[in-house]
Amino acid sequence: MAKAVKIILYSVLALLILVAVGAVALSSMVDPNDYKDQIVAQVKSHTGRDLRLEDDLSLSFFPWMGIEMGAMELGNAPGFGSEPFAKLNSLEVRVKLLPLLSRRMEVATLKLKGLTLNLAKDATGRSNWQDLGAGQDHDTGSKQAHQTSQKGASAEASEAVSPLEALVVGGVEVHGGVLNWSDAQSGASHAVEGFFLEMGRFELNRSVPLAMGFNVTLKDPVMTGTIRMESQMTVDLKQQRYRFEMQPLSLALSGPSLPNGSVEAALKAVVDADMASEKLTVGDLKVQGMGLDLTGSVEGTNILTEPQFRTDLSMTPFNLRKMLGKLGVVVEAKDATALTQVGMALTAQANTEAVDISTLAVDLDGSKLAGTFSVQQFDNPALRFSLHLDALDVDRYLPAGKAASGAKATPKESLTNKASASSSPSEEMDLAPLRTLNLDGSLKVDSLKASGARIRNLTVVVKAEQGMIRVSPLRAQLYRGALDAAVTADARGKRLAFHVRPNLKGIQAGPLLSELADVKQLRGTLNAKADLTFRGLESAQINRTLSGRGHFAFTDGALVGINVARLIRNAYHTFRNQPLEPEGAFEKTDFTSLNASVRMNNGAISNQDLKMVSPLLRITGKGSANLPKDRINYVVSSGIVGSLKGQGGESINELKDAVIPIKLYGRLSAPDYTIDMETFLKENLKTEAKKKVQEKLKKALGDKIPAGIGEQLLKGLF
Repeated sequence: MAKAVKIILYSVLALLILVAVGAVALSSMVDPNDYKDQIVAQVKSHTGRDLRLEDDLSLSFFPWMGIEMGAMELGNAPGFGSEPFAKLNSLEVRVKLLPLLSRRMEVATLKLKGLTLNLAKDATGRSNWQDLGAGQDHDTGSKQAHQTSQKGASAEASEAVSPLEALVVGGVEVHGGVLNWSDAQSGASHAVEGFFLEMGRFELNRSVPLAMGFNVTLKDPVMTGTIRMESQMTVDLKQQRYRFEMQPLSLALSGPSLPNGSVEAALKAVVDADMASEKLTVGDLKVQGMGLDLTGSVEGTNILTEPQFRTDLSMTPFNLRKMLGKLGVVVEAKDATALTQVGMALTAQANTEAVDISTLAVDLDGSKLAGTFSVQQFDNPALRFSLHLDALDVDRYLPAGKAASGAKATPKESLTNKASASSSPSEEMDLAPLRTLNLDGSLKVDSLKASGARIRNLTVVVKAEQGMIRVSPLRAQLYRGALDAAVTADARGKRLAFHVRPNLKGIQAGPLLSELADVKQLRGTLNAKADLTFRGLESAQINRTLSGRGHFAFTDGALVGINVARLIRNAYHTFRNQPLEPEGAFEKTDFTSLNASVRMNNGAISNQDLKMVSPLLRITGKGSANLPKDRINYVVSSGIVGSLKGQGGESINELKDAVIPIKLYGRLSAPDYTIDMETFLKENLKTEAKKKVQEKLKKALGDKIPAGIGEQLLKGLF
């Protein structure tokens, strides 16, 4: 047995000596530079490009089989100038021979220096790499058939070959890499310089350090920067598993278009890829930069065939206001603390056709938004959402001085929305995005403040398809009452067309109008319905196209700022040549009911049935207004049904049942009003004449006066 072992050892030693002697003899007999012309010819045949080998080639065979190449250039495609497509300063690669006998591959440090790639597109969109391989000769083409016929046999042979038991690479060193990119179509010109890749000793199933980085230069926009990454890498070729532990990837950019001239960011993660089972896991994900701190994880399945991903992300509350400031965006919100605490968390699933956020939680300065959101079919997106917001004060985020943010509009501005301003049409809104909008969602808000108005339990359901946007229902509780409305927006025409159907019940009009538009002239409980149409978004367009009908009714209210009783008394004093009563400190007219119906046609408003009832007065009104022209022509007729007291408290019973006309005229935004003295005198004389006729008839006929005879006798006289 010992003799047999000794024979085997001697045989192996003899074989090694024979291999070594043969390798030395081969290296001394073969000069690879003798084949440089053939190498250049083969490259020309297969790529259509000229290869220039500037330095000698060097081969080694034992104990390392290797090749060393000096400077070389590969020519560019025709029409792309004299710059080479690729340049390389040197390449060195060596493989140890003897370990191959035991299916082990040991590679010395792979060294590559000075690789430069010049990639480009011309004005027609042709690239300088798409022709590679187009210059193959006919022999190459004829060989393809033979190669195809041998494919089956090659596949069987490859299956019979055992995989490597081990792979060892002493390291990888790539330095001085440059990538230039230019696009004649867009004018873009970018460069990646100083590329380096350093990898330590590599062995299968063992962690190996990896470092990589490069400098980037952009010309449009002008920007320079560096990207660096350090990682621990583990490779299992047999199981097709790969692991990267990034610690971390850092980015630093500078340029005039960046906020404050520079941006820095960092990414850390652990990436596990199982290619056999098509799974990808990104754990311990952490992204930091510009005040953002994002953490989470990503899981992928079927990543090579039908990719599916699931992610959990969380963003620590950050100062969005400060970040926008760095981006050059000035936030003019009235509240200095607005947008200073913004956080988010979500769980989402995604594939190549859809994204589904199954859990969404947003913290906006203490306001909590939660719900779901999804996008289906990226080529024609369908948006679906269901959201719930606990509370939000919109006015905090609007610029100071605006009506909606607390500095409320004057009644003049509130009534007309500046209708008297220039009516020149503004630039038309692009409705194309609305025509393709596919939307179905709902929003619920527990408490909302907007433009001074306070709303509770807001519910909005919106659907959009083929240019039709419907909001129904639109419900809310506000000012002890309720709103139930439906809104339709039609984007199929040249201008956006609206159809609005509001229904208000039990609204306290005083607080609503006061907080919404600083209008304090009207109080009472409001019930109202309307069916309105209009076009456009600008106030001038709305005023010109507003049409429809509506009805409103106020109960137990008051007209603030006008004392109808005092106006009547002053009219009486004027008629009697008596001194007028001065205006009181607080003027108002109480009423038990006030209702009217209106019709609108392209901004022209008509009302013929205004009626107000109070214990003392009966008021009716009719007339018209024109929103585009900002004009009003309206008459309010006041009738006295009770007893008025004049100066000194004397009774003015002469005015009982008399009609006192008050005429409103001029600008709708700031109307003037006066008593129609001509009508008033006529009605007053008619009333006095009627009384005198009745008194005469009573003396003549006693109590047997036929009903209405006084009116019959006076008919035609007035």
